[in-house]
Amino acid sequence: MITVTLPYPDKLLNPNKRLHWSKVHKAKAKAKADAYALALEAGAKDFQAKRVSVGLTIIPPDNRTRDTDNIIASLKSAFDGVAMAIGVDDSKWSFFIDRKASSHPGAIILEIGGIA
Repeated sequence: MITVTLPYPDKLLNPNKRLHWSKVHKAKAKAKADAYALALEAGAKDFQAKRVSVGLTIIPPDNRTRDTDNIIASLKSAFDGVAMAIGVDDSKWSFFIDRKASSHPGAIILEIGGIA
């Protein structure tokens, strides 16, 4: 099992935002590259599995109410970066989601374990 701690997703990645595509593209590229690097740091290259179980812990940066589905949609680029690092496409991930109390600056913790 590996644990990858990602920064809380940039507000530009929220699917409810209506922004110019170039701003969104830059934020997506940064999220993917950062997640890839953090996953490698956590030992992702040694990870071998065909399917994975992902414990997703959401720690928001403040007490504002946020929909879980929007948070997950904001993480799509980061998931792609982690998937690239571990070598398992995110279509083969099973999620278990937990939310914790807010803590600045917020974080997303992925606990990734192989299934088979």
